[in-house]
Amino acid sequence: MASGKNLIFKEVFDPNSEFIVKWYKLTFVVGLINFVMDPMFLYVLTFSNSSGLVVLNYDLPLGATLAILRTLGDFFLILGIMVKFRTAFEAPGSKLFNRRKLILEPRLIALKYCKSTFMVDLLAVLPLPQIVGAMYYYFHIYRLLACVEIVSSKCKLKPRNLRWDQLLFNCTQNSEIEEGLFSSALKNKISSRNFIQRYMFCFSFGLKSLSSLGQNFNTSFSTLETTFSIFVTLYGLIFFADLITRMQAGIQSMEEREEQQRARQREVNEWMDYHQLPLHLKARIDHAIQSEWTENGIDDEVLLASLPMDLRSEIRKYLYMDSVCKLPKFADMESPLVEAVCQHLKTFSCKESTYIVYEGDIVKQMVFIFSGQLELSFTDKGNSSLTILGPGECCGQELVTWASQPTTSMDNLPPSTWTIKCLTDVEAFVLHAYDMKILATQFAHNQEFQRAFKQHYP
Repeated sequence: MASGKNLIFKEVFDPNSEFIVKWYKLTFVVGLINFVMDPMFLYVLTFSNSSGLVVLNYDLPLGATLAILRTLGDFFLILGIMVKFRTAFEAPGSKLFNRRKLILEPRLIALKYCKSTFMVDLLAVLPLPQIVGAMYYYFHIYRLLACVEIVSSKCKLKPRNLRWDQLLFNCTQNSEIEEGLFSSALKNKISSRNFIQRYMFCFSFGLKSLSSLGQNFNTSFSTLETTFSIFVTLYGLIFFADLITRMQAGIQSMEEREEQQRARQREVNEWMDYHQLPLHLKARIDHAIQSEWTENGIDDEVLLASLPMDLRSEIRKYLYMDSVCKLPKFADMESPLVEAVCQHLKTFSCKESTYIVYEGDIVKQMVFIFSGQLELSFTDKGNSSLTILGPGECCGQELVTWASQPTTSMDNLPPSTWTIKCLTDVEAFVLHAYDMKILATQFAHNQEFQRAFKQHYP
C-alpha cells in the first residue's frame, strides 16, 4: 500500500487510509467551488449605459480571476481522478472475518473505476442549472447584438452612436423579440446590471427550466431559441426518467430485503414464543440476529459447497492462505502442508463475553486466534487457574491427542479441561473435530505436522 506522502501514484492506496479520506474531502470542496465558478465565464460580457450610449464591455478582472481559479481547480480534479485509478477497492460478496478483501491489481482497479464512477466524476461537476442560465444570458447578449444591428440600420446610425432608449424601444416593438425566450432579460436590462444580479437572475431561470422540463419557455420562431428550448426539455426528461428509474430500483431492493427480514423475524418470534423463552434470552437472540443482518455477506461455506472439488480447493487456498501463514503455528510449514490445512479450515467470529465451551463439555473444534483475546479458566480442587490467549495462539488442544489415536471416533470426543470465554470480539480459524481427524490420519507419518500440532498450548 502507498502511504499518504507518496504522490507519484506508482503504488496502490488503501481506500480507508487517512490520506485518501482527507484527499476525497479536499476534492469535494474543489469540485463544489468549480461547480459554482464554471458558468461565470459567460458573464464577463456586459452592456453598459455610458453617457446614454450602448457600450459592450469585457470584465477583465473577473475573467482573469476565474481563469486562474479554474486552472487550479482543474489541476486538483485531474489529480483526484489519477488517485482513484490507484485506489484499491473492496471485493464484493465474500468476507473474511467481516473484512472485505481489497483488490490491489492496478488493471482491475482501472477497469472497475471506468465501469463505475469515472464518467460520473467527469460529468458530476458540470453545473447544469448554472450552465443553462449562463447560456440563456449568452444567447441574450447574442440576440441583443442582433437587435443593435437591426435598430442601427433602421435609425441609420452607427452601432457606437446608438442610445439605450432607442435600442430598448425598437427591440420591444419587434414582435419576435417581444414574445421570444429572452423578452424578460431585455425588459429587465439584465446585461447592464452588476455581476451578482446577472448571475442570480440567470441561475433562477436555469433552475426553473430544468425542474419544469422547459414548460416555462415561450419561444419565438428563432432557430436559436427553439434549439435551446429543445435541448433543455430533452435533458430534463432524460434526467428525471433516470432519477425515477434509480429510485424505483433502490426502493424495490430495500423493500425486498426488509420483507425477508420481517419474515425471518416473525419465524424467530414464533419459535421463541412456542418454547416460552425468558425475556433476557429473547433480547440476546434479537441482538444476535440484528448483528447478523448488519454484517451479513455471502456465506463462504454455502457457496463453496455448491462448487466442484478442484475449484473449491483453489478458492480456499486463495481466501485463506495469506491469513493462515500469519499464524505462528503455520508460518514455518511447507506450502503443500499449509494448503492441505486450508482445505479444512473454517472462519469463526465471536462477540465479547460469549462462552465458546464450558469445562467438562466435549471439545468440538480447535480454535486458532487471528485477532482478539480468549480467557481460559478451570478449577482444580477449589483452586482456580486463569490464562489469556491472544492473536497467533490456539486452544482445543485436546483434539490433537484424540485425533492421533486410531481407535477414536466422533462418538467419544474428549472433554474440555477449560472454560473458554471471549474477552473481546474474536476472529479466528477453526478446525472441527471431523476435519482434525482427517488431517491427523492423512499426515500420521509427517513429522512437521506432528511437531506443529503437538506444541504446548492450553
